[in-house]
Amino acid sequence: MTKAITFPNPRSNSDYTGPSSSISYIKFMSEDMGIDLNIPLHAPPVSNIKSSILPIKTKAQKLIQTFFTNNNSQLPILHREIFLTEVYEPIYGSWNEIISPPSTPFPITTSTSNVPLEDTFIFKYANTISHMIFSKKKLDNFILEPSDIPRRYHRPLFYINMVFAIATSGAIDKSELYRKEGLKFINFNSTDPLEPLEVKLLVMSSCLVRSFSSEIWNMLGQCLRICVILRLHDSDSDTNLDPFTKDKRRRLFWCTYSLDRQICLNMGRPVGISDASIETRFPSELDDAFITKQSVGVQDYSEISINRPSYKSISILFFLIRQLQSEMQRIVYEEYDIPKSFDTLDQWKIDFQRRLDDWLETAHESQYVYCRYFDVELISLNYNHTVLLLNAKYCKSSHDALEKVVVASKNMISCYSKLHTKNFINYSCSNNLLMAGTSFLYGIYHCDYMKHKFPKHTVKNITEDCVNVLSSLCNSTKDCSRIFRKFTIEFFKRRYNEKCHASPGIARPVDIVGKSELNQTEYFFF
Repeated sequence: MTKAITFPNPRSNSDYTGPSSSISYIKFMSEDMGIDLNIPLHAPPVSNIKSSILPIKTKAQKLIQTFFTNNNSQLPILHREIFLTEVYEPIYGSWNEIISPPSTPFPITTSTSNVPLEDTFIFKYANTISHMIFSKKKLDNFILEPSDIPRRYHRPLFYINMVFAIATSGAIDKSELYRKEGLKFINFNSTDPLEPLEVKLLVMSSCLVRSFSSEIWNMLGQCLRICVILRLHDSDSDTNLDPFTKDKRRRLFWCTYSLDRQICLNMGRPVGISDASIETRFPSELDDAFITKQSVGVQDYSEISINRPSYKSISILFFLIRQLQSEMQRIVYEEYDIPKSFDTLDQWKIDFQRRLDDWLETAHESQYVYCRYFDVELISLNYNHTVLLLNAKYCKSSHDALEKVVVASKNMISCYSKLHTKNFINYSCSNNLLMAGTSFLYGIYHCDYMKHKFPKHTVKNITEDCVNVLSSLCNSTKDCSRIFRKFTIEFFKRRYNEKCHASPGIARPVDIVGKSELNQTEYFFF
């Protein structure tokens, strides 16, 4: 029997904005503090260059490792071994371990390829690409169109360009060029009914670094519809399928779920599929190298326990935190009833905080995180973001909630600052960083205990970190930096009676990361 699927509607009225609708949240705080702010937020500008060129093999391998270590670990859209054999090899040939040795997050590669060198895309078009690189005139006037390229390369060219687009998301122009190039080949032929979902998830991931536009909402809706049509949410629908297909269905469903929860949480929208409708289990934590299409002797990969580190442990952690965030959004912001096992909202909040703490402890105990293959700051950031949103709604009526808001927002700023020094963040974080900064000042402004706990010079150092990160991401975040700086100046004038027009401890927005350095940013944080 097919399980009915529920599309939830928030119980609040049409002005529902949700937990992380930062603009509304900042307006609420600025009105409460009597500060007039004009808040224009724009997507980052992109270059008018019309075409991109595939990077050389050395650079390509580094970008692919970046994608699978930092991006695909959070959102495991792609099967790594399938990508190497069906996408990378037709373009570049064999994986060169001298250039890019395998690491534990990228454990099994092969120095031999099933595709002869002379049949690779790079070999066949080396002369054309060389001319495009070394001749500006040709680069400006010659574009290799899909009609000029055999169709057997269209699918690999789509996937590899989208991977490059996501891996270079810190450099907006470069990422956008790869994205546009990949979209030229999106209409490749496929007999896999799951591949359209995989394609749309990749495209949506590449769009997230630019802006939350109608394009993203439309694509998210399409992904959710595919999940419903294929019944990916229903565990009964995969009973007679082979183990490889079962795992792929689960993996793509939970990627869709994770993106749905993340986007709706950040933008204050109701989720697409209710948690009550979901019965399918998590995908296997096995490394991709052990999940094969042959599946000899395997009934279900999710039943096999792992005995070695795998990036999938990070994937499961992020699925779990999205489930917790979804529950928090539903009860705190959409005002659904608390579970029947709790008598009061406070009881539920205590239990939720306990489960959130358990999640953090599990994350820190994870061998994959412990070995530093995945940056622990990203775990801490998600934890503190959830704590902030859990308590933000009650900070006007609860002293305890206000204190938790201050500590969580301070920790978020610290995480962003550390990640920024590693080039691990980009434009997409500006919304949450601005919310963290204003939440921190709001809490200090209204809580004498927090004012004494965080001395004036400490507050200035924390707000300076926030300004510096905002002002260094890209030109579009200068508005965020200006807003927060104005908020900070007013805060110090009102809270500490500073008689000045500029806060001496708050740095002016300067480009602490130069343009050449910014273009080298190759990490995408969800």
